[in-house]
Amino acid sequence: MKKERNLAAYAKSICIEAAELLEQFQWSSEYQDKEAVLDELGDVLIYCLDMSIGLEMNVEDIVRRKLKKVKYKFPTEQVKDNYDDHLVIKEKFRNK
Repeated sequence: MKKERNLAAYAKSICIEAAELLEQFQWSSEYQDKEAVLDELGDVLIYCLDMSIGLEMNVEDIVRRKLKKVKYKFPTEQVKDNYDDHLVIKEKFRNK
């Protein structure tokens, strides 16, 4: 039970810190304070790393696992250099 609570706390903290990162872009698509952006990004990454430890998973394994899924969803050879094709393939995948 304690482990699940910790994982939930990490998930909540990631969202909270991600919102604080987003605040750095609230009024513009460009950041105003690089130090603040780096601080908030650091907070997000720290909580993500903590959560991966709680899940007993290696960060590299998590990323590789996700990249395999993305590669399946959006095959590069089919959408390379053509954004319209990318959108069509993305829509087909979502409607499966």
